[in-house]
Amino acid sequence: MKIFIMRHGDAEFNAKTDAQRFLSLFGREQARRMAYWLNKKSINFDQVLVSPYLRAQQTLEVLREILVLPKNQKMMSELTPGGDPEWISHYLKTLAKKGYSSVLLISHLPLVDYLVSEFCPKQSPLVFHTAAMTHLDLDIDKNETSLNWHITPAQAK
Repeated sequence: MKIFIMRHGDAEFNAKTDAQRFLSLFGREQARRMAYWLNKKSINFDQVLVSPYLRAQQTLEVLREILVLPKNQKMMSELTPGGDPEWISHYLKTLAKKGYSSVLLISHLPLVDYLVSEFCPKQSPLVFHTAAMTHLDLDIDKNETSLNWHITPAQAK
């Protein structure tokens, strides 16, 4: 199964709670750049998993403007910054066993870093800039995951 782990775009800091922070104009542009880059890859996503935090939801909205994505995403409280990477790893492996072939996950630091480490423990830590994305290939039969690529909006041209 192909797993695409994306950090939300740049967000404003003036909100009542962390969950209510919204994307900045720059964050929207970052998400658009990533969406155009992904669109060239012609990836068909089976499932979209997204944090309930506003900035992650808004990142998904921007992606939907450009990409063809499944109509229904699954909002998961487990994808907030303090989520459990082991639980999410197990959940994604369950999706792979059910036949899903490509999943987009939109979340936050530090969780996105922890997820990559959970799947690829020998991988050096990545720099997850806002709206950066990592593509992992999960071989459920071998219980192995490899890092295919990691890209930031600045690199996505």
